[in-house]
Amino acid sequence: MKIKICGIKNQIEAEIMNEEMPDFIGFIFAKSKREISFEEAKKIKELLNPKIETVGVFVDKKTEEILKYKDIIDFAQLHGDYSENSVKFLKENGLKVIKTVRVQNVEYEIETEADFLLFDAFSPNQAGGLNQTFDWDIKIKTNVPYFVAGGLNENNIEQMAKKLKPFGADVSSGAEFNGFKTKEKVSNIIKIVRGI
Repeated sequence: MKIKICGIKNQIEAEIMNEEMPDFIGFIFAKSKREISFEEAKKIKELLNPKIETVGVFVDKKTEEILKYKDIIDFAQLHGDYSENSVKFLKENGLKVIKTVRVQNVEYEIETEADFLLFDAFSPNQAGGLNQTFDWDIKIKTNVPYFVAGGLNENNIEQMAKKLKPFGADVSSGAEFNGFKTKEKVSNIIKIVRGI
């Protein structure tokens, strides 16, 4: 299983990523306590080991605007009302795409042009970063690999992996103490994921 550590905000966290080497890291370019500016993300990207793939997280941002981030991200992670045409447009213009599904049903059958899907907990008020899990007893059938996000931490990530067997896990607050990523938590989570 792959691991994505989301919500990287500063160069200290970037150094932890270089030491621990997750498969992906996420920059949040949307209103959030983990929001980062283009300029700061660019500095982190320059520091980051090039083997770590970078994901830009966007909420209802126009696809033309997303393309401006192309130099610092490998993937656009789309939260909100994006059509398959939007996905195709981004891919035709050189970005890979992760399309987010906010879980409200017990069964999903999805075909998409995106490279990956990401299943996350649903809230009517917030697009993500809820720090809550969804019911892992769901059935997922899709033509692409998928990530699972939402309330994952070192205590529950193995249980989720056994239930859903996803391509990857996406962790943000579960790798933090007092709102910042810590080497210990990131290291523990990566060890668990790589051992599954």
